[in-house]
Amino acid sequence: HEGCNLRASEMRVRYECALASFQQRQVRFERCDEIGVGMGLEHLERHAMRCGPLEALAGFRLTNKGCLEDDEFRFSYECALDDGIYYRLSPLKLRGPDAVAAQLAEVQFRAGARDIRLKEAAVFAEEDHWLDADKVGNIVDGDPQTDWADPEVSSLTIHVPRALLAQVDRPIDSIRFVTGHGKVDNDLVQWQLTTSTDLENWKLVHQALSDVDMPQERSTEGSWIRLQHPEGVELVEDKHGAASRLDLGQVPHNLFFTSQEPSKL
Repeated sequence: HEGCNLRASEMRVRYECALASFQQRQVRFERCDEIGVGMGLEHLERHAMRCGPLEALAGFRLTNKGCLEDDEFRFSYECALDDGIYYRLSPLKLRGPDAVAAQLAEVQFRAGARDIRLKEAAVFAEEDHWLDADKVGNIVDGDPQTDWADPEVSSLTIHVPRALLAQVDRPIDSIRFVTGHGKVDNDLVQWQLTTSTDLENWKLVHQALSDVDMPQERSTEGSWIRLQHPEGVELVEDKHGAASRLDLGQVPHNLFFTSQEPSKL
């Protein structure tokens, strides 16, 4: 009620705007609820509405239509994917036999001679049940002294906003890793990178099927790796319905390269 002096029932409502482009808007939460005299904006917190990973709150609607009680209003919240390009990094092999988790300090992208500042990107993991799940953002924070480790060896999805890509005149064509802080066996040496604009249809960008030369030193940058298909190529469907360019006879049969997390290595 701060700043509203005319009537006790008034509330100050503030709207913040930001440049964004949304696609696939969907109503994620809708319910009828009471708004009584003297209730502040904190009343809305009890809805506990959350958008999904890499989604943003794209719309809000308040109406008294469709509610049974006269003093109720219908709250509708829309979420949408923020426009941009998504890259999914799927581990295929860790360096040593004593590996207990996949680890990385940084993932870095480049387009031509220009580095992409991933501090403005978002990242989430396919699994969220390990203790350090909240540290997944460390791989794009630009600080090699922070890292992330995943004992489930699951995929990571990085969202690069369209506005960020507009600063370069070509697609991302190179990738580089910074080694994590843990033991050398945990380093990622084989992996697959796919890309999508809608999180449903994925194209292959790169498959590292032989060991990548990663530094033994901790928190150290590796070499830039030129991506095989910067624009992406169609993934091949195998008999299991999984997208792969590997002969499944060369890998464990419980390991398929899909939009879901790979099995633990």
